[in-house]
Amino acid sequence: MAQNTNQVSVNTTTPVLLWQTTTGVAPDPITSLAGNSQTGIYMAGTNNDPLSIVMINLDPTNPAYLGPYNVTSGTGTKLPPGGSLTRSVVGNDSEFAISTGGTIVVAVEAGRQ
Repeated sequence: MAQNTNQVSVNTTTPVLLWQTTTGVAPDPITSLAGNSQTGIYMAGTNNDPLSIVMINLDPTNPAYLGPYNVTSGTGTKLPPGGSLTRSVVGNDSEFAISTGGTIVVAVEAGRQ
C-alpha cells in the first residue's frame, strides 16, 4: 500500500471522522472500499501487518481532541497544537476529532512500509 494523506477540517460543534479502516468482510458496515485520501477509508491491517496512521494537528494555537464518534473536549485525547499521534491499526476501527478553538485542520497519513 502506498502512503495516503488527507487534511480534515475539524470544528467545535460535531465530531468529524478523521479516518476509518475496514476489512471488507461482513458484517463490516462499509459496503465499498474507496481506499483513497478523498474518503479517509483504508484497508485494515492484520495482526502481522498493522496499518500505521499518523495524525498531526496543523493548528498553531488550538488543540484537537481525538476519540470515538461521540468524542468531546472532556472525554477525548488531547492532541496539542503542532502535536502528532500514531496508531497501529488492525481490523475495523475509526477516529474522530473535535476542536474547542474554531475550525482547525488535522492531517492524516496512512500506509505501510
